[in-house]
Amino acid sequence: MTTLSRLTTVSQLPGNCLRSLRTFKSRSVMRSPSCGVAQIASLQVAKFHLFERLSIESVPLFHGPPTSSSTVSARCTQNAGVRSVLENVIPVHAAPQTKLGILPARRFSPDLVSNCSIFVRKASTRSKSRAEAVARHSVAQPSTLGNDEPEQYENELVARDHVLRYLQSEGIDVTELEDVGLPPSVAIMKERVTFLRKIGLTTKDINGYPLMVGCSVKKNLVPVLSYLEKLNVEARFLPDFIRKYPMVLNSSVVMDLEPVVDFLLGIGIAKEALGRVLTRYPDILGFKIEGTMSTSVAYLVSLGVNMREVGPMVTEYPEILGMRVGNNIKPKVDYLLSLGIPKQVMSKILEVKPFILGFDLHDRMKPCIRDLLQLGVKEENVARVIIQYADVLGLDVKQRLDSKMGWLTKHAGVKRGDIGQIIEKLPQILAINIKLAQTRVDFFKESGFTVEEIGSMVAKCPQILAISIEESLRPNLDFFMVDMKRPSSELVEYPSYFTYSLEKRIRPRYIQIEQRDIKCSLSWFLNCSDAIFDERLQVDFVERPDEAETDDLFIMGGRMKIKGEDMKEALDSDDDFAESS
Repeated sequence: MTTLSRLTTVSQLPGNCLRSLRTFKSRSVMRSPSCGVAQIASLQVAKFHLFERLSIESVPLFHGPPTSSSTVSARCTQNAGVRSVLENVIPVHAAPQTKLGILPARRFSPDLVSNCSIFVRKASTRSKSRAEAVARHSVAQPSTLGNDEPEQYENELVARDHVLRYLQSEGIDVTELEDVGLPPSVAIMKERVTFLRKIGLTTKDINGYPLMVGCSVKKNLVPVLSYLEKLNVEARFLPDFIRKYPMVLNSSVVMDLEPVVDFLLGIGIAKEALGRVLTRYPDILGFKIEGTMSTSVAYLVSLGVNMREVGPMVTEYPEILGMRVGNNIKPKVDYLLSLGIPKQVMSKILEVKPFILGFDLHDRMKPCIRDLLQLGVKEENVARVIIQYADVLGLDVKQRLDSKMGWLTKHAGVKRGDIGQIIEKLPQILAINIKLAQTRVDFFKESGFTVEEIGSMVAKCPQILAISIEESLRPNLDFFMVDMKRPSSELVEYPSYFTYSLEKRIRPRYIQIEQRDIKCSLSWFLNCSDAIFDERLQVDFVERPDEAETDDLFIMGGRMKIKGEDMKEALDSDDDFAESS
């Protein structure tokens, strides 16, 4: 048996429920002389689910053969009221079967039926007197309300209509404001719209989140914006801030915003950096502390990230706190570990380059690794490439290389078969600034090297395309030609000579081998630590094959690291990873 609640009249509704009916927008129904007060009230009650405020019991809907004229009267009145409410208020599912007597051949959702806000007094079909009472209460009765209350509701509806018309005249979409509490006068609404536009929001921005017009200037907008200003969010960034996270205007400073800020400060974000962090990722103010944010931090720490580095990581890439561990962070980390990156190294990479977690695993990372392998990078060296230049995970490798290939082969003299080897040694070649790299090539050409020799040097040591000319290339070459007086062919054979510091490595060691009259290759006296070099000087010199240069670019006491500013200058400024991060 389908259970519904029964119609009630306006006189049976508590005053607080009647006041809630002011949001009902169908003024034409209220004015229709053919529409009973009980029907109006039932429609409004059903629409706004006021059953939560009333304590009248629901009873079964009458159906089956009638037993008396009184029952028929009660049944027809009740079913007609239920039909009007269900047809005009409650959404239905298109299904052909029903057991509801005179109702249309449509089956209503059980949840909707059970929650239908049609209120009745308990009636029993077995009691003739009770049925008559039900019928009596179901028919529209004269209202016992004061004459001023209907006028008050009517005035409120008229005022709401004026406010909505004003918003429409300002180009604001009001379709989502049906159930939103609005101010009772156009003047107050005009104040809100003017305030929103004064802080830099456009009509398009308001239409993107029309609920913001329901925010009070004094109770919502001013307190929230003042608090953001206190957190060093600059006024010029406020419009973009609100576009990204408009729900902040509905937030409570004490209940919603302050706990999140305390959490951010607790994980190590500097107070002066809060404004920058929130401006970049304002959605962070809407996350639950005990949810995504705390689990993300806990996982990073369990991976080996130093807790002291969590603050700087989040400062650089706050989006981490919005990533779920199970379906976002962990799958990416597991994939990178499967490539051969040690766990301890992985944690250090994340401390320095946290934005790599923002690269999509299937659309960015995996295609990148696949392309590197196709270009000739050995599988066992993929981890080494990522460790050197984690940004490569966000690059479109093929597209990047296609734009560099013509220059590498034609102007730098590189053979296509050497591309994989070059990427292994200097993955930054994929993002190198060709204009600046060309200045290095021109320097070698002016120094007497042929294009073929330059190509061979680049294949063996691509770093020569990125290091400074004035601080490294020129002084090292001058010392080689003037003081060492060696043939340039040795530089073609060992171009890594240019990556060592002249004053800290080349000159001091050259003086020592000259004093001992040792004739050796550049690799023998440069590509070793100070301890090993001293051992070599203590015994009779015999250069063995295993003392030649190794492929390891990062051995202890090895080559001079390229300065950060030199590398930054040598790379393109419009890298794909910059856009992704």
